[in-house]
Amino acid sequence: MQPITFMKKRLKLIIMRTIQSWILLFLLLTACNENVILLDEINDDQINYSDSLISISGLSLYWKHFVFGDEGRRIIFEFYDIKEKNYDYELVFHYTIDKNTINVYLIDTLNHGKCAAFPSPYGLDTMCISKGGFYISDTILINDHYKFELITKDFVVHCDFNITDSSYQLIIPDNNNFTCSIENVFPIPKDIVYGSIVFNGNNNMDDANKLKEEYKKLGLQNTTLPDYPNRHFFLNEDGTPIDKTWPPDKYSLGLVYKSNGISFKKIAELTKDVFTDSELNIYLASGMGDEARFSQTQGIFIVYAGE
Repeated sequence: MQPITFMKKRLKLIIMRTIQSWILLFLLLTACNENVILLDEINDDQINYSDSLISISGLSLYWKHFVFGDEGRRIIFEFYDIKEKNYDYELVFHYTIDKNTINVYLIDTLNHGKCAAFPSPYGLDTMCISKGGFYISDTILINDHYKFELITKDFVVHCDFNITDSSYQLIIPDNNNFTCSIENVFPIPKDIVYGSIVFNGNNNMDDANKLKEEYKKLGLQNTTLPDYPNRHFFLNEDGTPIDKTWPPDKYSLGLVYKSNGISFKKIAELTKDVFTDSELNIYLASGMGDEARFSQTQGIFIVYAGE
């Protein structure tokens, strides 16, 4: 019986040492990069990876806040393969939001054929960068701290994503697979109307000022906005809109108003009345995605958000 007892003890020792080795290996891996987590830690039965999904060693990201189009107010994420390839692949993503965790999955790569050849100093360049993306409506995100996890078959990177009324922040830790040069994006406030009045000749200045007075009578209120980067406003350092003039006699007056609940349709109707009897060109937009252009050469173009 003694040999059997010895073998049992020996086997138990081997098992314990094996477990200890695995634990040590795990600790070493996480210590090297605590922000890259193991694929086995991600569990989402609804995600189906395509058989055509190719290996991707790394991704870069461009992202922004956008309000125009049928999709409404949203955050756009555009990913790019960090390595050029001979074939043009479309990167296909799927995302899920579970409480305060946003999981972004690269689920497929669609092959659109060989890259177009372009001349370069070294001959024809036959390689191109694969890309793809998605958007998240800003109406489904609340002011809070989120975990943002980029998940591919080859790597997973864990990031932090912070949402406030005035800014979105994506914090990407040091890693070898995922990069982005934009950390902060500043959403366009919902309750603003902005644009410009453009005209030729100082004799039209009175009509421009009259229109601005009509906006105030309607209920619009002059306001200022911080001149954040990545936001397409032309503002002075104090946040007021910029007025410009250039030869021989051309003018552009900037507009930034708080809407105070006045519908964009009412604003557009008032603008049309003034435009019809003037030589002004007027360009307006709202934080909800409305657009209006009143051009002396191209006519009137209006798009109401949600219609």
